Amino acid sequence: MSLKLLIPLSVFLVSCQPVRIYDMKVCADLGREGAHCNHTLKDEPENYTRGAWDQVRYGWLCMDSQSFTDVETEIKELCQRAACTYRERQQLEQIAERIRALNEHR
Repeated sequence: MSLKLLIPLSVFLVSCQPVRIYDMKVCADLGREGAHCNHTLKDEPENYTRGAWDQVRYGWLCMDSQSFTDVETEIKELCQRAACTYRERQQLEQIAERIRALNEHR
């Protein structure tokens, strides 16, 4: 098999593999009140006092609501192009809902 055929075939086979979605903790910084966090795949919300949040959050990355909306739109577009399964689309929507729910705590 030639290298010219092997590379596209490899890309095709890899692109057909399911993507594993990991659970992540996403938090809304509440300033003096601490933080409220949701997990993306499980119903285990967490609340932090200001002191506890100050210790935990060091080194975390932050994203504003508009940036999250932009990323969510990009993921949905990618999913349409890659023909995600119904289950994968449901998981992505569940993740987005749990993250959007954090706005209610601001």
